[in-house]
Amino acid sequence: MEHVISKYGDLKEALHQYDIKELLKNSLFFKVDFTQDYYEEIFRGNACAYIEEGCKGSFYEAVKFLENNVSKNKDELMSLLNNPSDNVHKELDIELSIQNKKHMLHIISIVRKHYGYFFMYDAKDHHTIDLRKYDLLTGLYHRFYYETLINKQEEGTMIVFDIDHFRVINTRFGLKMGDEVLVDLANKLKKQFTDGLICRHSADEFLVFIKETNKEIIEEKIGFIIDVVQEYKDVYYRMTAGYALLKAGDDFQSLYRRATDEKEKNKKTSDDFKLTETINKFDLKDIAAGLPGALLVYKATGREEILFANKELLDIFECQSFKELMDYTHGSFKNLVYEDDIEEVERLIWKQVNSNENRFDYVRYRIMTKSGKIKNVEDFGKLSHNTTHGDVFYVFIHDLSKKRDMLSVIGKHAYHDVDEDGIDRLTYLRNYDYYRNNALDFYDTLLSHNVNGAFIYLDIVNFKLYNEKFGFIGGDALLRRFGRMMEEIFKESLIARISEDHFIVLTDESLAHERIKTLHERIQNLQHSVYLDIKAGIFVPEVERVSDAAHACDQAKLAYDQIKHNYQEYECYYSSSLKDHYHKKKYIVSHFKEALNKGYIKTYLQPVVNAKNRELFGFEALSRWFDPQYGMIPTETFVGVLEDAHLVYELDLHTLEEVCQIISKRKSSGEKIYPISVNLSRLDFENFDLITQVVDILNQYQVDKSNIHIEVTESIAFNRNDFLKRQVDLFRFHNLEVWMDDFGSGYSSLNALQEFDFNVIKLDMDFMKNFSINSKSQMIVETIMTMAHKMGLKTLAEGVETEEQLKFLQDCGCDLCQGYLFGKPEPWDKYI
Repeated sequence: MEHVISKYGDLKEALHQYDIKELLKNSLFFKVDFTQDYYEEIFRGNACAYIEEGCKGSFYEAVKFLENNVSKNKDELMSLLNNPSDNVHKELDIELSIQNKKHMLHIISIVRKHYGYFFMYDAKDHHTIDLRKYDLLTGLYHRFYYETLINKQEEGTMIVFDIDHFRVINTRFGLKMGDEVLVDLANKLKKQFTDGLICRHSADEFLVFIKETNKEIIEEKIGFIIDVVQEYKDVYYRMTAGYALLKAGDDFQSLYRRATDEKEKNKKTSDDFKLTETINKFDLKDIAAGLPGALLVYKATGREEILFANKELLDIFECQSFKELMDYTHGSFKNLVYEDDIEEVERLIWKQVNSNENRFDYVRYRIMTKSGKIKNVEDFGKLSHNTTHGDVFYVFIHDLSKKRDMLSVIGKHAYHDVDEDGIDRLTYLRNYDYYRNNALDFYDTLLSHNVNGAFIYLDIVNFKLYNEKFGFIGGDALLRRFGRMMEEIFKESLIARISEDHFIVLTDESLAHERIKTLHERIQNLQHSVYLDIKAGIFVPEVERVSDAAHACDQAKLAYDQIKHNYQEYECYYSSSLKDHYHKKKYIVSHFKEALNKGYIKTYLQPVVNAKNRELFGFEALSRWFDPQYGMIPTETFVGVLEDAHLVYELDLHTLEEVCQIISKRKSSGEKIYPISVNLSRLDFENFDLITQVVDILNQYQVDKSNIHIEVTESIAFNRNDFLKRQVDLFRFHNLEVWMDDFGSGYSSLNALQEFDFNVIKLDMDFMKNFSINSKSQMIVETIMTMAHKMGLKTLAEGVETEEQLKFLQDCGCDLCQGYLFGKPEPWDKYI
């Protein structure tokens, strides 16, 4: 119930529309704002009218009413209402006396610091309330209960509806608006299919089962939903649908699979009829030859694949051919943009993808050429929606050092210079151009007053997650507030916004640490439901070495890079060793493809054993890079770099393919086959249709799905839960086991267990490292084992190195073990 109440506050419309109203007829569900004198009724059953009679809509009156009429557990109830404290979950029974009648009520309360949710119902009727049957956001059937209903049907049709690009709605308008859109669609489906069984199956997917089997009538009903642009407030969206008729022998899964396949086929067919405005109508090579600017065409979604570039564009990036550009960028627009500016450019791309207007967008950012030079460029772009390539951007890019008249190319389309006065239009801080042109003068002024300067690169932790939850409007408001906060803290300093949530500050070095600490403490006080913090990289230069403001910013950024994934640290000072790290990072990115092609990156296997009897269960596939220049590059080093460069998916698919080759060879020779787990990065899910790629590779090598286990880290639950949950569900739908790696390594492990459907959880090896010196580690491991088994999950402990550890894990009921006690990672032919 805690999950229900804390996650879904806006239920009134849904609850009054559907059968769940009958189940809640003796209940009252309301929200209290402790900072104001009111409560908000979310749902009220008729039999609880007597509760509200004495409350009169006022929280103060409600407290007085309850104080005067409650007997049993009154003190506990009054303490809860009068002295709210953060994160309290209580259940209690009270006796309420009204007009000489006594009512026994059961109360479930979730209290936060400033507000609380209260769900109360008549205790004598509590057995009738079964919320597990219903989706509490929309009031439609819950998918698990729905499956039992469909399995009882003998005739009819299942229809699958899917909102196109729903996650974009969440990104632009925030999660609350996204929820409202889902409720609105649920109401429309209920109205259109009055006699149907309707279910919210996943985040934005709805199922409808109707008795009708006449295809013309079915398609007419579907057309009412998908042939028009649906509208809710300022949000416009389209639907894709597919259907399948129930056949003899069908169960829910087989019927759902056929309907889903039809939906995906319809989606592809629909997109193929929408021709791209330029690529298919004209020969871009001929057109681009006559243009006085660099033209780039790329997909606006996924990994933003580059489709076309003219000669002027190649010149800017110092490439001799389109193939050379594709090799340098690995075919992705993201890899054209300087890493500090990627989030800002991505933000603008999302804004235009979500716009219903026929807009031309203008943006400035930095790029890095093939030789390593950093250039400031401006681009002017037009987005074409729903082409055969999906959403596609056509952009003209200009090197600001060789600025040309863009108007001669584009015409009058709202082109104008922005920020020429050095002001960032969102935060009203200085912009990066102003910093670059004036930082050295400011630094000299500090020196003239015998003050040494510090360059501080600042970033807001979890800003992307905040944007996804509250939309760009909420994100912009946070940036403005953060800017004002910096101005208050960094007095007499140069403060500039570089891009997105990245800032550069030049300030008194002696005050830098205390000021960063103050900012760190103050931003944590801004927390809503998203954890916010800062990361700061500090560069304190030797006087004679300060000759370039951009270089000083880059040095501060190098320091920041060292802690951006570190939960414990929020500041880091630059040291000369960081420069070597930076060059190694560049080397990894530029030589990655070569390492794959030449076999420098090899697949190793580490045994996984049955904890009870130590018998071999299977293996985990791990990558090792043996480089001719650097020797063995640590896995944690090159994987992290590849994730930052959005290239890790190539490594993961390469590893999967090698594993399938290994299994295929053993199958051909009649040898025993052991399952092998393969790691997939959270970023893999965002770059392309991952499940299709994985299934295609398995089919190519005729590998049974039971022989491959998919491992994902617990960070998969950190953001975009609905989208990633659906991807995990798709793996399960295709009969692939999904394991959660590194359980307990971050903040999101318990959330992941609640939201995602895993087969196995792998305990982070740090639990085993601390095993002998920290008794708490043993208690935590034992508790996790118990919890997992109650949830029907298997457990695997990593990092097992001693017999003592194994004995403890056996006593706890651990299912599987992995570690040097059973074998270290070795070339695959050592074990197989």
